[in-house]
Amino acid sequence: MFRYSCIFGVRDIPVLLKQPHLVAHKFYIQYQPASYFCILKTIRQRTFSPVPFNSSPYAKIPFVELNRGVPFFNLSHPEWIMKIH
Repeated sequence: MFRYSCIFGVRDIPVLLKQPHLVAHKFYIQYQPASYFCILKTIRQRTFSPVPFNSSPYAKIPFVELNRGVPFFNLSHPEWIMKIH
């Protein structure tokens, strides 16, 4: 925790690099700067040698499905909106 905010550090890098997510929030250069520069280096490498991108996880986000015209009761994950457990 840094100023009451959870941030990523060096230990998080191996897990983050395996995730399909487009965004990882937050890296602070004041806190474990090696993690910031490691992610920066990896993003730069991927810019020049892109890895295959699978967009299917994003297609199942409720707001994306609703925008495509999928009825609410046919959503892949309605609980993400309704907080149903």
